[in-house]
Amino acid sequence: MRVLFLGAGEMGAAAALASMNVPSLSAVTVADRDEPRARDVAQTLSGTNTAGVSVSVRTVDANDSDSLRAAMAEADVVMNAVGPFYRFGDRVLRAAIETRTHYVDICDDWEPTLAMLELDVAAREAGVVALIGMGASPGASNLLAMLAVEGLDEVENLYTCWGVELSDDDRHHPVSAATIHWIHQLAGDIRIASGGKLIDTQPLEGIRLDYPEVGTGSVYTVGHPEPVTLINTVKAKGRILNAMVMPASVIAAIGTVREDIQAGLLTVEEGARALFRIDEAREARIAEVLPTLREPGPLPHFFALATGRRNGLSIISACRPAFMPEGMARATGVPMSIGLRFILEQKGRPGVHAPEQVVDPRWFFEALAPNCEPPDADGSAMVIRNEALTG
Repeated sequence: MRVLFLGAGEMGAAAALASMNVPSLSAVTVADRDEPRARDVAQTLSGTNTAGVSVSVRTVDANDSDSLRAAMAEADVVMNAVGPFYRFGDRVLRAAIETRTHYVDICDDWEPTLAMLELDVAAREAGVVALIGMGASPGASNLLAMLAVEGLDEVENLYTCWGVELSDDDRHHPVSAATIHWIHQLAGDIRIASGGKLIDTQPLEGIRLDYPEVGTGSVYTVGHPEPVTLINTVKAKGRILNAMVMPASVIAAIGTVREDIQAGLLTVEEGARALFRIDEAREARIAEVLPTLREPGPLPHFFALATGRRNGLSIISACRPAFMPEGMARATGVPMSIGLRFILEQKGRPGVHAPEQVVDPRWFFEALAPNCEPPDADGSAMVIRNEALTG
């Protein structure tokens, strides 16, 4: 199989590296508009290549549909790691459908997720299997959600939650597509599921969650694909939300950036920079709002939690991975490589699918286990499940 890795940034590079041991892989092309960056990734892949896989480089501009189609015409599968996805997601998928190339991405914006789901009929007619949002969140988070609701007779609310570590080093690096995506998803309204329908609401709503056998803490809502896809597989009477597990100081900083973007004082890109380069005026605004916010407390950094009923009893069901690949790039790239395994080994039915629609959660976490720190030889131990009766 010939695989095109589109996007040679950190996450695309991690996905490509994790994919080099995928069976039936015969040729890999690393594509990016920045050819030197693509060559660096290809050189790394060649250094780990023990299976005789052909590795090549190609210059591709995701803004140029002709460039995309020409590259995809020579591949069986395209792995799309070009972000932010609200700019490039459906453009790249359309090119894949036109060239009849199977497709995997790590789309983490809800707007293009909805646009790509609308291409389902076109993908089916072209015989293309498209797996969208196959990263950490979305991706692993969606599959944790399916395990959390498993066995519930009724689902009331469903939450997928994640956190990232921010350090002073982030202040000195160029703003990444991931950070621009993050601020974009906080700058305007977000879409969630409520009462079986998708509705628009504002982000940064604080929610207190009781995590069984762990404790209680606060999370804050953010725009993400999980609610707009999980609504198609989970019948929840209440809400399906995605939320951040972040220190109150970070939430306060995000709130000031959101205010400035909405007031027209900053663009999304400028807001992404401002989040990591806080001046005295912003520091004062953060200090003012901080007492009104609550901390995440003992909540895990990555989990899914459902409330509902079983046998007439109210239940809280929560799932979290015991381990994850280290670092954001690998935590996202390794699940993407498992998406490639799904395409090559199981293929599935043509169409545009979110992970929870076609990927078996237990198969996924068993495949993820050897790539975690520390590696887990027994994938069945990868997911920790906690439950509690609430009344």
